[in-house]
Amino acid sequence: MNTIYKHNHSSEWKEAMDFISQFFKGLTDMLPSNVAGYCKLKCAYFNSWTIEQMLDEYSKTEEMDKVKESFWWDEWILLLDSLEDQFDIHFPREGEIDDIYYPNNIESFMGINYELPIEKLAEIVSLLLSEEELPREFLLWENISNDKGGSDLPWSDSLIQFTKDVLNELPIPAFMKGYCILKSIDRKYGKITLEDAIGYRYNIKNIDNDELIVKYDSLDDLLKAGWVAD
Repeated sequence: MNTIYKHNHSSEWKEAMDFISQFFKGLTDMLPSNVAGYCKLKCAYFNSWTIEQMLDEYSKTEEMDKVKESFWWDEWILLLDSLEDQFDIHFPREGEIDDIYYPNNIESFMGINYELPIEKLAEIVSLLLSEEELPREFLLWENISNDKGGSDLPWSDSLIQFTKDVLNELPIPAFMKGYCILKSIDRKYGKITLEDAIGYRYNIKNIDNDELIVKYDSLDDLLKAGWVAD
């Protein structure tokens, strides 16, 4: 179940959605993707690349440490700059968030999460316009492992308990589309189908193509790995 923040579908949210859609020149209406995906599509589209050319460029910068050298990174930065100019806001950049706002962090802040859906990027705009703190899942982090083998979970106790309730009790709203959406501490999104959840199979699959991302033997293992209900 997608998290719905109070600013979703506000006038600012709708204005940001329109601006983002215009930035990608209609690509958001053609294929479902996240913001990084649309940056890749836009770059490929306006360079008249074939699918093979785009995949070749993508494979060169697939590793996380090379993402800032990737062919689509300039599109991402241009989008942030354009949103800042349009709405007179400031996206936090790498190194600008510290323990004052997120105490007891074991990660290093990197910036806004470019793997978000465009709807949630618009939500960031509306939150910043209201001068509210950004939810943690809207941000990028690195060095997510700790010396305790992952025993200290980064999510709140209430969110962890919510995830347990969803995957144990299988409420209809959470599985309205036949699956429940999950998010992880390493910025990935996935889903567990109702069929798997009923059978206590903790298989997390790609939301778009059902490809298996990872599977766990138990709900506890899934939680310890940093996955929670979205």
